[in-house]
Amino acid sequence: MIRNLIIAMVVLGGFGFIVFQIYQFLFNVGGSRSKVAKDKAELKQLAKEITQQLAPLTKEELSLLSSKLKSSRITKGMYYTEKGLMMSIFEEPLVSYGYRNYGRGKSLLVANTANGLFEFEEKKEGVHLSINGFNQGIIDSSGELYDKQGNKIAELDFKTNDDYRDLKIGNNKVGSLLDPENEKITDNTRAYLELKDLDEHERNLVLAITMYDSLIRE
Repeated sequence: MIRNLIIAMVVLGGFGFIVFQIYQFLFNVGGSRSKVAKDKAELKQLAKEITQQLAPLTKEELSLLSSKLKSSRITKGMYYTEKGLMMSIFEEPLVSYGYRNYGRGKSLLVANTANGLFEFEEKKEGVHLSINGFNQGIIDSSGELYDKQGNKIAELDFKTNDDYRDLKIGNNKVGSLLDPENEKITDNTRAYLELKDLDEHERNLVLAITMYDSLIRE
């Protein structure tokens, strides 16, 4: 009896693995645009569930962004999914997000601010970024954001030291971002050091690079 049960468990486990591999293959080869669109819609809904009353993303509020994420894992389907908030050091919600990781360098991230929508789609060639429905370009593995014409419009520079990375818009440094994996981070730890006065578009780019570093980059 026990032997038969063990055999049945092995068979079921093997069948489940095969189903997962087939699903992964179909997702990879098809890029499965309908699947991506469906998952984006689901992640948008997850983000809305915890939007609360997001504070406007002013320069002052952005400078107060905490390095600590408030997130929870969602058990749904066969892929890792989470929803969460990015808060100020005074516990004001600034960003709500939904994130799904498919493994093998593929993931989706949808995030809301008080008046903005950020969409990230990680593919083999890099992370495609859209802000408020407008394509911004691709973030490559070195943390550089290039537009469709191949111009570098933003950068996360890892060359400085272990604690902070330089944030650049074009070739100009606009601040420094604390390593999100720093063990000394608390709810009151600011994400940025010396953040300059930025316009709305620049603030969106800085926040997008920050979300990429905190949630997508491995």
